[in-house]
Order: sequence, then structure tokens, then C-alpha cells
Amino acid sequence: MSLLDRLIQRIREEGPIPFHRFMELALYDPEEGYYTRADRKLGRAGDFYTAVHVHPLFGWTLAHRATRFLTRLDHPVVVEGGGGDGHLAKDILTYWQREFPDLLDRVEYWIVERSPALRAHQEDQLSALKEHVRFASSPTQLPPFRGWFLANELLDAFPVRVFRVTETGVLERHVGIENHRLVWVDLPVDHGILETLGSPAFPGMVVEVPVGWEEFLRPLCNRMREGEGWFLDYGERRNVLRQRYPEGTLMAYRQHRVSGDVLHTPGMQDITAFVDFDLLFSLLEKLGCRVLPLERQDRFLMDAGILEVLQRYEHHHPDGATRARLAMKTLLFQFPTFRVARFQKNARPPRKA
Repeated sequence: MSLLDRLIQRIREEGPIPFHRFMELALYDPEEGYYTRADRKLGRAGDFYTAVHVHPLFGWTLAHRATRFLTRLDHPVVVEGGGGDGHLAKDILTYWQREFPDLLDRVEYWIVERSPALRAHQEDQLSALKEHVRFASSPTQLPPFRGWFLANELLDAFPVRVFRVTETGVLERHVGIENHRLVWVDLPVDHGILETLGSPAFPGMVVEVPVGWEEFLRPLCNRMREGEGWFLDYGERRNVLRQRYPEGTLMAYRQHRVSGDVLHTPGMQDITAFVDFDLLFSLLEKLGCRVLPLERQDRFLMDAGILEVLQRYEHHHPDGATRARLAMKTLLFQFPTFRVARFQKNARPPRKA
């Protein structure tokens, strides 16, 4: 029985299901979920590509910036949340292998990955560096660590609850069936949910609220004894996000095309929503972390030393210079909605020059 047929059967038996439960199954069903299917193509050959797939320059630049504080630690640990196909980990580790071999010798690199299919891709991608890499399916499996946490396009892949604000109250969007098709069904919820949604929330607005962020962040922050974390993702501060996208940001990706029909062919398309960074910051502060100002990803990459990394690469690999320069332009100009949210825990002050 296909995922669609199983969803229809469940809805017939139980009634309409909240959208976040549909999204969880569409993305992570063990048999046919979008992120768990073994046959899903990744990167440019798949439904979308990330900054990681533009050029290794992206990962090299992140590694270059993180080197500033990782070299102060005796046993630095890197934790990557949601490792994709393993390319980012490979680019970071190979950069250290080339530029900071002493650091690579001391680094332990963990990938937190819930999808067995993606973990298989990661293990294959990192086979030459496997002595440095460890895997966990949840942050609860991590040891206490000092070092660096990073996640590229992780938060946007969490299921979301979807609410519609009306003149008379708040409705939560559910998934029902009509003529053997999945359709939207809006059901009323307690008016007190407005406090959970935060402001602004005015009639006509659609608001997405992620499910599972705190369950991921709590064990992560508890295990981070000292260090810095970076979330790189598309999104904005809440006020800007809701003013700019009053009808919500929920969307689907398939074959590099964006669609608003997120109920279509569950398991065969990615489903995502923009990140509310105010919510992220409030959770991190609640868990004892210090949040740093939100940054545009392009400016962060410049401050992180992308030009220096490019120049060093060109010096040793002149044949690849043109491709690398074009990639840098793509990284700096083609990801305008991406932000970098950084946080620290018991971080050491920079060394004086």
C-alpha cells in the first residue's frame, strides 16, 4: 500500500489529521518518506540544491571561520545537524586536511542524522575520512562536547503546524479527503493559541509553527559544555517574516520547481517553511545559550574570509580559479533570503593579538 493510500485510509478511520502529522509522514515515513527514500536523488540531480552543492568553497569558508575558536580547544568536537549527502562534512574536513592538518588530527566530527538512507550517503561520501566521523540519530546520543555545532538548512525541514487567523478566532489547518484526494480542512482551536503564535497575528494571516525544535535543541545545548553554534537557513525575524508573507511560507520543491500544492504526491516532493528566527532565539536563550545578532549569509561569508579562502585555493589550483570565482558570486548573490543565526555557550573570549 502506497503512502498516499495509507494516509487516505488513516483519515477515513480517524478523521482529518493536523498538517504537521501529514508533513511528518510525507518527509520521514520509514518506507516512502521524502528524506528516507533510498532512491531519492540529491543535489543538482534532485529536486533542489543548497549552497553546499554550489562549490566546496562554501564549506571551506565555514571551516576557515570555525578554525579561529576550535584551535583553542584540546579535543575539539564538531556536531553537524542533518548532514544531507555528506558533502558539507567532506568539504570541512578536507579543508582542515589541506590547511590545518594538526587540527584535523584532533577533531571528532559527529553527524546527527535520523534518516538511514541519508546516513548511507554520508558514510559513502566520507569513507576516506571515516576515522574522524561519528554518527548519531538524535542529539540525545551525543557525548558532552566542546566545539562547534552547525546546521545548514535543517530547521526548515521540521514539520509545522499551520494556523489561519480569522476575525472570530484561529483555525488550524488539517488534511482531509474528498473524492480520493487530499484536501485542506480548517478546524477551530482554542483562542488562547494566539499567545503561542506571538505577534503580529492579524485576521487573514497564515502562521506556521514548527514542531520538534525544542526537543532537538534541549539535548544539544545540554551536551554543549563550551562552544559556538550556527544555523544557516532561509527565514527572517518574525515581524519581517509575517509582514512580508502574510499568507505563510509553506511550499514544496520538486525537480527544481516551487509549488504551493504541498498535499500533492506525499513522499515525492520536499515540503518546507521559512524559519522564524525570533522563535529560535527565544528557545536558545531559554536553554541557557547566548544568541548573537542575526546576519545575512552573504555578509557572514565575507566576514568569515571567503575571499582569503578563494585566493589560497587559486594560488595552488589555478586551473580551478574560474569555476571557484563564479561559485563565489553565486554564493554571495543567489541566496538573498538566507540568514546565519549564531549562539554561544560558555565561549572563551578571543585571544589578544
